[in-house]
Amino acid sequence: MQSVTPSDEPSSGEEQERRKVGLVLSGGGAKGVAHIGVIKVLEEAGIPIDYIAGTSMGAIIGGLYSIGWSTQELDSLVRNQDWMALLSDKIPRRDKLLSEKEITDMYILSVPLSLDKKFSIPSGVLAGQSVLNLLNEMTLGYHDDDLDFDSLPIPFACVAYDMVKGEEQVYRHGNLPLAIRASMSIPGAFAPVIRDSMVLVDGGIYNNFPVDVARDMGADIIIGVDLAAGPHDMEGLTSMMGLIDQITTFLGRDEYTKNLQDVDLYLKPDIKPYNSGSFNPEAVDSLLVRGERCARQNWDKIVALQDSIYTGNTYMIRKERILASDTDSVRIGNIEFVGLTRNEETFLRPSFGIDEQTVITKGHLNDAITKLRGSGAFSYVTYTLESRPPYTLTVSVDEKQEAMINVGFRFDTEEMASILLNTTLTLRGLQGPRLGLTVRLNENPYIKLDFRSSNILMGRLSLSYMYKSNNYRLYRNGRGINNITFGQNRVELFFSPANPIVFNPKVGVSYEHFNYNSFLFASDDDRIAVKPEGFVNYYLTGNLETLNDHYFPTRGVSVYAKAALHTDNGYGYNKGTPFASVSYSFRWALSATDRLTFIPSLYGRTLIGNEVAYSYYNYIGGEVAGRYMEQQIPFVGINHMETANRSVLTVNLEARMRLFARHYISLKGAYGIQNENFFKMFTESRNLFGIGLKYAYNSPIGPISILFDVSNIDKSLGVYFSLGKTF
Repeated sequence: MQSVTPSDEPSSGEEQERRKVGLVLSGGGAKGVAHIGVIKVLEEAGIPIDYIAGTSMGAIIGGLYSIGWSTQELDSLVRNQDWMALLSDKIPRRDKLLSEKEITDMYILSVPLSLDKKFSIPSGVLAGQSVLNLLNEMTLGYHDDDLDFDSLPIPFACVAYDMVKGEEQVYRHGNLPLAIRASMSIPGAFAPVIRDSMVLVDGGIYNNFPVDVARDMGADIIIGVDLAAGPHDMEGLTSMMGLIDQITTFLGRDEYTKNLQDVDLYLKPDIKPYNSGSFNPEAVDSLLVRGERCARQNWDKIVALQDSIYTGNTYMIRKERILASDTDSVRIGNIEFVGLTRNEETFLRPSFGIDEQTVITKGHLNDAITKLRGSGAFSYVTYTLESRPPYTLTVSVDEKQEAMINVGFRFDTEEMASILLNTTLTLRGLQGPRLGLTVRLNENPYIKLDFRSSNILMGRLSLSYMYKSNNYRLYRNGRGINNITFGQNRVELFFSPANPIVFNPKVGVSYEHFNYNSFLFASDDDRIAVKPEGFVNYYLTGNLETLNDHYFPTRGVSVYAKAALHTDNGYGYNKGTPFASVSYSFRWALSATDRLTFIPSLYGRTLIGNEVAYSYYNYIGGEVAGRYMEQQIPFVGINHMETANRSVLTVNLEARMRLFARHYISLKGAYGIQNENFFKMFTESRNLFGIGLKYAYNSPIGPISILFDVSNIDKSLGVYFSLGKTF
């Protein structure tokens, strides 16, 4: 809102006669967007607002309005915000390191483990750093610790509660976004704000309707907007938000009752059936309308209030905010890091992406902060812009605890129940080496130890050992030919970039030993002679990943390629020349509409050489690539491991429709060609066909799906059910 012209301003006498108006905005979570509708009508009526006091969501709306955000801008903000991503602290997949993407794609639970404290339970389900970073962006110029809130365009105060002393904490000075963040720290949901020996949580647990705070600021007349739902019955206590509302109501009942009696104009929008967590677009739209409707229903009272405020011209004085809304540029002076050692800061600065004494956009700043969060090195990342332009950019981080425990679970009709356990230990902070232990428990279990070095020339050297026990059945043309049991040992040494986000090349060498214990052949014609063998392999791989989701992508690509040279003595195989393998895959997600996505994909592998070892033969089948053997190529309609020729190429297409919310249905088709010779594969191929229909639900623990499929190899209808993430 623009400042008034001199002709609009009252005389000094009129200013002295006018009574001061305080606007009180209660907490209420999502219900708080109704405040915006109320303020619109107050502006329309010409009601001056001299002070604002708010709690929780009321603090967010009130704090932004007090520094000059217009009701139109606030309306646009709440309508266009992705509230679920914001409140959940979700890091966009595009900003995660590839290693962090793999953790997200395989595990359903990650728990920090401190070597000092033994075990760590977070003080809140959510850290709230995304909310704080958004508040930082929206309050540029108001980050100083010595800021007096009385100096804002409209004097402002917000309420938090100190759990250490058990008393109310009213913020009228300090870092504005941090004060607002403290006011909305719902116990158990958001981590508290630790500040000046205080543990600060949502002020709503004590004073959710801070009329007394506005009085203390100097208000003569109080307009109060109350979003309290009142005590819930049993039906209203079936959700976490309903329980939080109930706790807030009971804990702050005495203060609420007292403040309720001191309001000059009491406005209570009808917010049923919505609760604190109703951040979906339909609810936000409705709550905005309901706030405005409530104020208009009280229009006569609002107009009557004018007479008790002042006489003469209607006016409203607002100062302009320090940083105009249409300015996207931010002038950066010095950059400081809090929470890092000097060596870690020296290491981090070149990759941070922002230089000192430069002008950047808000988007550039947000991208840099988000990429720090996506690195996986920190549990908390936020920033402040202090003083005046050029701002001092202070980036505050908390390094992740030394160790993490990751847990994955899966159930399917192939391997039944599977559990994946992983622990990772980071030594010497951000740049230090890492130790990892991974154990998979199922019909084909394995254990893997890995070590990753400190940074060497912007890369890392990794050493790993894995032992895997294999037991699976092989088929040829849909007929079972043998059951194989063997142990597999692998030692691997490779070099890769330090922190890849999109593309990860690797060069390495491995030693693999296959100890075949037994073969159970279906007939004498299927009998083959295979002995235990060891191999020295040299390889080069490349992995490019831009999919926005691993299981239900709507855009992006995934490309993988591997070339390997296989020997049994380091330079040849079976007293002759070595043989080679080339593997490749491609997956592309294309959205035709917001519900329909096409996913074409391609998989292939070719073996090159006069003699190829049994351990590296090609296999095809199943829905998951590399399910039993690394070289296994998935194919819809083949629900087992089918032997394949030396050269195999499959082309697949999935048409996936989102029915509603998290429910999907897909039509999948596959076509494959194969031959012992790569070039003859395109002219003299043994063709493969497969088709399937799949239903999937995107659950918090991973996809729950059922697939019906058939192929020209396995001509009977196959049914495949799975629950959980793949690993």
